[in-house]
Amino acid sequence: MVIEWGDLDSRLGLRSAGGWQMSVQADILATCQGRFKRLLEELAALAAKMPVVLVAPTLTVPLLGHSAGWQIGENELELERQLSAFLADAVKVPRLSILNRRD
Repeated sequence: MVIEWGDLDSRLGLRSAGGWQMSVQADILATCQGRFKRLLEELAALAAKMPVVLVAPTLTVPLLGHSAGWQIGENELELERQLSAFLADAVKVPRLSILNRRD
């Protein structure tokens, strides 16, 4: 299973990225958190039936902040934290393998 940021919240997709107001950003974070939870449940159910390989987002986190491009913001870091927590939980699921993002 391959997931990208747009699969977690369509507003993070490349075609609809940008222009987020601060009020929208909190909703994006909440939506992603819920989606990670549902994905973990769905992956566990699928892995109970067959081996599964998970490919985490390969693109960098979209810039949600209102800071310079070289500077990471709180919301981008929160998305990374959510992803890391999701992957840490997913790696514990029997018959679920996670592709190494560093390769």
